[in-house]
Amino acid sequence: MFLSIVIPIYNGADTIKRCLDSIWNQGLPENDFEVICVDDCSKDDTIFLLSEIAKEHPQLKVVKNRESLRAGGARNHGVREAQGRYIQFIDADDYFHPGSLKTAYLYQKEMASGGVDILVCDFARHTLQKVNDELVHRFPSTDIMTGRKFFVVNSLPYAPWKYMFRRELMIDNKIFFAEKVSCEDVDWSHKIAFYAKTMQYKPILLTHYILSESSQTGSEYKKATTVFHRLMAGKRLTDLVHLCNTDEEKSRIIAVAQQTLLNGVIFLCAVFSNPVKKADIVRDCIDNQLNWRKELRIIRRFPLMYGLASTAIAPLFRTAIYIRRKFFGR
Repeated sequence: MFLSIVIPIYNGADTIKRCLDSIWNQGLPENDFEVICVDDCSKDDTIFLLSEIAKEHPQLKVVKNRESLRAGGARNHGVREAQGRYIQFIDADDYFHPGSLKTAYLYQKEMASGGVDILVCDFARHTLQKVNDELVHRFPSTDIMTGRKFFVVNSLPYAPWKYMFRRELMIDNKIFFAEKVSCEDVDWSHKIAFYAKTMQYKPILLTHYILSESSQTGSEYKKATTVFHRLMAGKRLTDLVHLCNTDEEKSRIIAVAQQTLLNGVIFLCAVFSNPVKKADIVRDCIDNQLNWRKELRIIRRFPLMYGLASTAIAPLFRTAIYIRRKFFGR
């Protein structure tokens, strides 16, 4: 089998059929792909709905997490279950553009070497009410190169569903997602690219990413836990410095970590939380030995003061973020 499509799903009864239909309509050879839906302890009718769909589509395999591991743990579970040579992720509330998954599949299959380690495709960001096909990334180079060079030349997309990648790349190098947290994909997407011998961008509109205020990314700034998870992701990115072979790789990974941490401390200004807990997460996640931007250095030097001040201005900050997103988008 060539391709395994892994879908982490939690309470996805309202959206999973649209996602799955976008797969069945691709025209992929029935004996050469599988779809693995990993239920992360849903509380709605997700499992029942998937069971009914599986009766008509033998390519669909439904597995369940014994406990909630969030999207990262669900993806790990799905990849371990997968039989395909290549993995493609998609989230349950998104869908594939007509014909694009087959285009990517055929390209990987027809490559003389059997496909590049990681094929990067593009996506469109929109709501269901206002659809568009505008590519988001449009990376400058479409050459085949190592993942490290790709990082320097094009930068790396964060979302794992932009990659069609060789399964053994993840399994053999034990590059698994952080579990039971959000923002688990940022460091994973960078780490796996560092191990790719061949990586290529194709300007294919593969995925339609649906914006929703009820989604994790849409409501992240409202919850202390998810903002803490973003700061933890910044720390995991910082830890990837030891994988860098050149100063340019090191400076770029620090830049990504810095932006992730900066977004975290900005969002932290919008949440109500114990100032001491805010101070503790800042101390834990912002390495005091690295030369961060001035804002991060000040926050790291005075974490408790930051915790107190950010909690005091939380209502104003939350309103400002809401207004900005409402009128200017994410």
